[in-house]
Amino acid sequence: MKSPRSIWEKALKRYKLSEQACRYLEAQRLDDAAHQEERINRLADRIEAALALAAVPAPDLPAVSVKLEALFRDVFLEDRDLAMPVAALVMDVRRLLADGAAQAPSNSTT
Repeated sequence: MKSPRSIWEKALKRYKLSEQACRYLEAQRLDDAAHQEERINRLADRIEAALALAAVPAPDLPAVSVKLEALFRDVFLEDRDLAMPVAALVMDVRRLLADGAAQAPSNSTT
């Protein structure tokens, strides 16, 4: 059975590869129909990879940050109503990681 960490790493690798494929096509700046279709396909793969990454349990708090940032960039950014709360969560996690205060919430309801 695969470990949670290896499952996470596999999902993260898939996401990073799909992100690289999108950036590569964007850098080419080709506007013909074939390249437009390829861009759409790569973007769909990237969104699917971001959603798959989000579904995998995060092994640690930095992984939660990666998940939130991927969702923000690839899923929520186009929708202002959804992007704002996700952006706030991304900033919270970054701040907590920078402060080294990655502890259980003091007012946890669980």
